Amino acid sequence: MQWDSLTEWSGACLGPVVVLEEIGSTNSEMLTREERGEAETGLVIIAKRQTHGRGSRGRAWEDTENQSLAMSVAVAAPPDPGTRLWPTLFTMWAAVATAEVVQRQGINNVVVKWPNDVWIGGEKVAGVLAESRSGAARDWCGVVGIGLNVGQQSFPSGPFYRTPPTSLARHGRRASVPLVARQLFESLDRHLEELLREGPGQLICRFVERLQLQHREVEVTTPQKSQRGTFLGMDENSSVILGTEVGQERRISGGHILGIRKLADSSHPTR
Repeated sequence: MQWDSLTEWSGACLGPVVVLEEIGSTNSEMLTREERGEAETGLVIIAKRQTHGRGSRGRAWEDTENQSLAMSVAVAAPPDPGTRLWPTLFTMWAAVATAEVVQRQGINNVVVKWPNDVWIGGEKVAGVLAESRSGAARDWCGVVGIGLNVGQQSFPSGPFYRTPPTSLARHGRRASVPLVARQLFESLDRHLEELLREGPGQLICRFVERLQLQHREVEVTTPQKSQRGTFLGMDENSSVILGTEVGQERRISGGHILGIRKLADSSHPTR
């Protein structure tokens, strides 16, 4: 599949697709177009080479020309958004769709690492970054960027990576970046259509499954403190439900969670 063929793709929620030869950051480009009124909801920007990609918490995202997938999607909360935290939901949406595409390559042990990374085992293969220059959680509009390592056989050494990186190629999967991009478009489009039509229930269920934390002892970190308990799932407002030692349930807003760390490998029955 050739890069130019991607511009012909259009789905129920995503499209049109713009392919750029080189860009500093697809997210920055999309935010600039949104400010100018040049980026309708659903627009996809994909770059053959991204020179200044961004990750979460101000970290850089390393790309390799024609070996990495770097793309951004313009998104917006629906007209009647309720009180849900749409930045969190859009991050979950992209993470679930990306994990699905990675597993579609025949790779096992694909998990989502809260809130926005996709891992194969203990190595990071993809990351998601939702950004907006303005907008509250209820009427949020912005951009969701996705970086996916496709063809790299090696990565630079040193302290750049907090988590060991990997790629589809390092797991024996040979696929062109345009082909993987097309698969990701289809997955994103299908899950977004379901989210907007039926609400977040199914998306949250799939996200929880990908976390692989059900009934595990975890530590949940927020800007204020860390809390430990048994991971019981998430509610429809994207809050994490923790079981306490005294049999109570504690809910923590997903929008405030910085990370979730598994404390033990053994499962525990729900208290």
